[in-house]
Amino acid sequence: MVYKGSRLDFQLIDHSVDQYMHNDDLAESLSANPSLAFIGLFLNKRFDLDSAVIDDSIVDGTNDCGIDAIYIDEDSGNRPIVNIIQSKYYRSEEKYNRALEAGALDKMHMAIDELILGNPKKEKYKNINEDLKNKLEDIRGLEKETPRYHIIFISNSFPPNVKSKEHFEAFLESYNHDQQYFDTEYDQLVEIAELLAPKQEKIIDANLHLIGKYMDFSNGMTNVLVGRIEGTELAKLREQAGVALFDKNVRGYLTQKNDVNKDIIQSATGEDAYQFFVLNNGITIVCSDMEYIPKKESIEVNVSNLQIVNGGQTTNSLYEAYKEGKLSDEVDVLIRIIKTSDDNLLGKITKATNSQTTVCARDLHSNDSIQKKIEADLKTKGYFYEARTNKYNDEPWNKRIDAVKAAQSYYAYALQKPADAKNKKRFLFGTLYPEVFNDSLNTDTFLNAYLIWRQVHTLSRSLKEEYSFASYAEYHIVALLGQMDILDPSDRDLIEKKTRLILEATDTVVQERIKEEGDSYSHRAFFINPSTIGKLTTAVEQLELQEKQS
Repeated sequence: MVYKGSRLDFQLIDHSVDQYMHNDDLAESLSANPSLAFIGLFLNKRFDLDSAVIDDSIVDGTNDCGIDAIYIDEDSGNRPIVNIIQSKYYRSEEKYNRALEAGALDKMHMAIDELILGNPKKEKYKNINEDLKNKLEDIRGLEKETPRYHIIFISNSFPPNVKSKEHFEAFLESYNHDQQYFDTEYDQLVEIAELLAPKQEKIIDANLHLIGKYMDFSNGMTNVLVGRIEGTELAKLREQAGVALFDKNVRGYLTQKNDVNKDIIQSATGEDAYQFFVLNNGITIVCSDMEYIPKKESIEVNVSNLQIVNGGQTTNSLYEAYKEGKLSDEVDVLIRIIKTSDDNLLGKITKATNSQTTVCARDLHSNDSIQKKIEADLKTKGYFYEARTNKYNDEPWNKRIDAVKAAQSYYAYALQKPADAKNKKRFLFGTLYPEVFNDSLNTDTFLNAYLIWRQVHTLSRSLKEEYSFASYAEYHIVALLGQMDILDPSDRDLIEKKTRLILEATDTVVQERIKEEGDSYSHRAFFINPSTIGKLTTAVEQLELQEKQS
């Protein structure tokens, strides 16, 4: 019998939501609404998102078409992933053992069919709320190739019935055409309770068997073994150690199935499984110690405190195939075991071994000297700079500084490039990295820009009914506040006053553009245009002059 969850699971989720709602940095809407807080908690734990991104991702409300959140992950690889989430949150303990209703899947079916695939049907979803409309526009504006859509159903109840799942997935599969445009994830009582349960740091030791010939190398400080390991042994290691096996991997395991994982599984279970060794890049393990008796071939290696720093997708994919009883005995994997106690070298190994894959550029820069200096300097001011994703997960939200958001804010505020701050986010840790992170960077300005943006973000969300463009204009507002020499983020009244003035001036410009362009106008296109900041600067100056004269 499949375990579907218990009252204990329900209570853990319920109490965690209550606790989450008391976070000081949480948007007001989430603090006051348990159903929204449940979505926010899931986004935080599942994707390591901060409160600002969570707030921006939630589209729940009137005319949401059964879609409660959309999180666009542009750093997921060759194709961005659009995570579309539907949530059902029950407050009554008596409802935890009910199946997720079939109607939830039906509503998502209709929303995907019309809003994503563009099948008009009866235009059931012609009128949609502004948050959802903005997210759909963001999806259409993605610069990379056609995204993958990851449909997620979350609830604090039992999973949907098999028939409903099969019907929904058959609909998605009819559009995949072997391209994996759509896949699904179901997180109900069991999965969410496991997501919330505290993760214990583990020291992992293992006896690994290298088969056939191997190579070893030592320079006195570092020992390296290169050889082959059976795929089943690697899968069993993953089964025993769990996800703690990847704690030092800069990216961690992408739990959603993707094209790469599917190819790995197919290679490991098909007729060509015997060629897996030459088709796969293999894995890299670091450890604090290893012992073995040298022989010509086939040695047993006692490895202490090991971590997989590259090859997480391979390891997890083999584990999935192993669980399903499909992993071929013919699968061998290239393995490198590196013994080192040098943390600096460990960082270089992690970066080098992941550079050829789709690891987030921000994480690859996390060990740069300038990132460490920023982190150390901001810590003296009481803030925790997260050069690496979710590095200070245990610290208060309002004291954590996300490196990407900080770079965007600084790029808008200090360098006066708000359009690129919004539209070229992924380049700030790529080709634009030296423009932001160089020896002339002022950490006070860097911090203040981020703290000002955070207040602007909160204000823009609260004023979205009055100004539909507010979320698109955030970095332009930050840039204009920079022009006004607003330097003190603690002066909340002044920031709010000036933000409202900027929004009023911006609204004048936006309305003029709408008259000129008609139905072809879009907020996104307007605010990613580099010339927009000049138009808004002029409009703000004119409005300020009018106020002085009146």
